[in-house]
Amino acid sequence: MSSGINPKSLFEPQGEQSSILHSKIPSSSEIDDIIPHSSKIHQLSGEDSYPNKRLRTSFQAPVVNSFEMKTETTELSDSSFAKPESVKGSRAIIRSPKFKEVETVRVILQQLWDLGLRDSFNKLQEESGYLMEEPSVYDFKESIIRGEWEKAIQLIDLLPVKSKNKRQLIVFKIKRQEYLEALEAKRIKTALTILQSELSVLSSDSAEISLLSRLMMFSDPEKFRNMISWFGNVEETRQELVDSLHDHFSSDLMLGPQRLQTLFSQAMEYQKNKCQYHVSDENLSLYNDHICKKKLYFKEDYKFSLREHSDEVWYVAFSNNGEFLASGSKDKKIIIWETTNFKPLHIMTGHEDAISCLSWSPDDKTLVSSGNDMKLRIWNPQTGSCLMTISKHTEHVTAVKWTPDGQHFISGGLDKLLLMWDKFGEVVHEWDSPRVHDLAVGSNGENILVADNEDSILLFDYKSKSPIKIFKESSSIMSIYYAKDCKHFLVNTVQDQLNLWDIESNSIIMTYHGYKYGKCVSRCGLGGPNESIVYCGSPDGVVNLWNRHSGVSMQVLYGHSRGVNCCSYFYNKNKRQFLATASDDHSINIF
Repeated sequence: MSSGINPKSLFEPQGEQSSILHSKIPSSSEIDDIIPHSSKIHQLSGEDSYPNKRLRTSFQAPVVNSFEMKTETTELSDSSFAKPESVKGSRAIIRSPKFKEVETVRVILQQLWDLGLRDSFNKLQEESGYLMEEPSVYDFKESIIRGEWEKAIQLIDLLPVKSKNKRQLIVFKIKRQEYLEALEAKRIKTALTILQSELSVLSSDSAEISLLSRLMMFSDPEKFRNMISWFGNVEETRQELVDSLHDHFSSDLMLGPQRLQTLFSQAMEYQKNKCQYHVSDENLSLYNDHICKKKLYFKEDYKFSLREHSDEVWYVAFSNNGEFLASGSKDKKIIIWETTNFKPLHIMTGHEDAISCLSWSPDDKTLVSSGNDMKLRIWNPQTGSCLMTISKHTEHVTAVKWTPDGQHFISGGLDKLLLMWDKFGEVVHEWDSPRVHDLAVGSNGENILVADNEDSILLFDYKSKSPIKIFKESSSIMSIYYAKDCKHFLVNTVQDQLNLWDIESNSIIMTYHGYKYGKCVSRCGLGGPNESIVYCGSPDGVVNLWNRHSGVSMQVLYGHSRGVNCCSYFYNKNKRQFLATASDDHSINIF
């Protein structure tokens, strides 16, 4: 065979193997009988050893080797996957693949490469006659990994790029990497030359060029890394650059990174989406198709019924560590309960009207409350003492929430005031707002959601304090819940249904039916593993649980004689969970 590589044959079976690989093996043939004893094939160089773990920072250019296929049998070591004695030497059953053989083999080759299984990788190339990728692709990737920028750009011309614009974008990305590495190494003159002579010519995006220009102002590389989310680690960032370029080439030429893992993930997501009762990813396995059986997540009878309040209970909230429960009532009292036995730890008084909302600080050391007396109060839940009383609102305060950093909290009321406070009780920002029905703060601390009396939910940027998006409901909003993934939020309206919104697409992606609307506020939420359970109390005294992803009713809990105003769901990875339900019947039930 010639030592040159024919591009047309790179992904086709080579030499004497061709007729064998594309023909069905007779059922009477022994495996050893069909392996050619002399077959020439392209193979990656075997000089350098593969690591035991995934290799992502270097590539080896394929070379052409001539060698004989070995027929000796290699025995597996003592393991559960070794061939049992009873089947050794049995005849092979060859199943026709459902997908193109070349695609199947290349994807498997990539996975073997990522796992660092050198012998298996080379053996599969040898036996199948297929290469994972063309040699020119290896050279291109290797040039980037080694920081040989000009060579990498020259090699682009040997690869079929999707379009001329794509080629220019690839060159821009390579030069951008070179520029950032020069800044990282404080080679300012080199960086300036790349910026002025190359990057500014390659891109018409003035905002991008302006951003890259501003990076030169920082003497500390850490600051510009944060500004553009660049890690600074040369090996990692070069590998990320390589991974990002596959979209600009045909997949026949360059596989996307970790393709088999991507297919596995997509298959798992499909199975989860088809499973009406899916809650936890804990038992997902590649060995079996996934299905969850419907089960009750709480016993039908409540475990505790707490009756210390003398009037309607409007709000309940578990502490972040789950050790305490706070409840607020129309009787003007706040009670802190221990969750070991659900006995009252402190009964806190001070508000002059009903308690409308409670929020634990991230460290659980303070609790902020709002009331219909137009006051905010900050409490020490360990001692039950009031640390501060804040008077700024002029009408009922409907909602209050701590920010994830524990440095601020936000309050909103019917007086059209939306206020951000520091932890010392000083106003640090004030928004013009319609009447506030409810509010929520993202767990990442980046955004704030505010529901108003105009059937709208406003999304604010936490840093700039500016509104980013407006979501419009078709009826009055009673409560909202901001999912911990910060991509979705749940809305309870007066239309006898709950809506789950996707923030990016600005659309409702799921509705939950079975809830009955009444005249009073019922607060909704997400709980359980991965926040996969939707819950909401109802004016008819029941609590509904739905599967977040399918919308299917999971369970209906009974136990209250009047409407349920608020629920709080605590769950941790040790599967310790509680659901507290607050009702107009003056009680709190613990399921």
